[in-house]
Amino acid sequence: MTFYNNDDESTYHEPIWIRGIHDSAGILNTAIETGHVVDNCELTVTDDYSENPQDSAYFIDRVCQLNGLRSLRFLPDRFHKIYNFPVHLLTTALQEATGLQMLSLCSVELVGTDEEFERFFYWLCNHQSVQLVRLIRCLIPDQPENLLDRMALNLCNMTSLREIELSSAEEWSLSAESLQQLYLSDTVEKLRLENFSLSQNHVLALFEELERNNSNLKGLFLSSCQMTIDGLKGTASMLASNNTLEQFSLCLTNCQAQPYDDACFEEIAEALHHNTTLRNLVFSSASQDWPKLALTSQHAFADMLRSHNFTLEAMSLFGRTDLSQDVDFYIALNRMGRKHLIRNGASKEQWFHAIVQAQVDINCLYFFLSTRPEILEPSDHD
Repeated sequence: MTFYNNDDESTYHEPIWIRGIHDSAGILNTAIETGHVVDNCELTVTDDYSENPQDSAYFIDRVCQLNGLRSLRFLPDRFHKIYNFPVHLLTTALQEATGLQMLSLCSVELVGTDEEFERFFYWLCNHQSVQLVRLIRCLIPDQPENLLDRMALNLCNMTSLREIELSSAEEWSLSAESLQQLYLSDTVEKLRLENFSLSQNHVLALFEELERNNSNLKGLFLSSCQMTIDGLKGTASMLASNNTLEQFSLCLTNCQAQPYDDACFEEIAEALHHNTTLRNLVFSSASQDWPKLALTSQHAFADMLRSHNFTLEAMSLFGRTDLSQDVDFYIALNRMGRKHLIRNGASKEQWFHAIVQAQVDINCLYFFLSTRPEILEPSDHD
């Protein structure tokens, strides 16, 4: 394991990895004693975390003594098992690791008394540097009451938070108020909610807010969304008006618009004619046997990319489509900077840069050269 000195702040600091709560290899002890910078620590959670409370508390206290600690990840020893994780250990980490920027937990169930959860929420809300909170395949107990809503409200009040990812091992449910607080946060730029039971009313309220106020959100990822035709039309309306989202992913489940109403997805394609910020768009489904988009809808998306939208750099419509080759071609052109070339006054240098990039794809190269063949002609002063 490599450690780096404080005087080399520009150097990438490799993470240290420790399994369980016993530093048997002495990695943690060496890092602390030498004072070397270790900004990323990955800890493998075992049953010891809950079965040996005093030892686990001492261990987390030692981890927080690492110089320069910015990222703290808790990963399961066995991926398919959910481990009990005392919430007071997170409180300790937040109290002592004052420069922490990322807190990530995977495959754990937070356990503790109501008082312990309240202390955790307090230190979470008042931490001054955490920018990313990630709970992946985690569980939060039903008791004490409303823990998930209380956590969401405290996340919203964090002044430094930029990204939230919440993913449950079992389906979670948020109140409308908590969901609203998450996407109305003054600081959060990326919100990912997976395996939540999101009703159409919840989702449409979020979309209406994004349509009216264009909040700070740049990335929105929603799964397990129940949609009717009205919901898909609301999606189109939001995409037509919003000018902040750069990434948008919507996973549908129990969609009452199935089989697809062509008009809904044609409206979404039409909305993207006017969207100039979205770079990544994903529509997916929770069902493996979900049908492909109707061919008329596929043509609407292909036409949108061909003639109107020069910003999208990645798009997936329930997997591959019959027109994937056409879609991939125009997506590649967009990635090479087509939007900078179609406007009036694009410089010869910008065209040259695009042509150099296009050398990796003969079709894109031909497109750029045929669009403006005079670019290859020498100028009068050459």
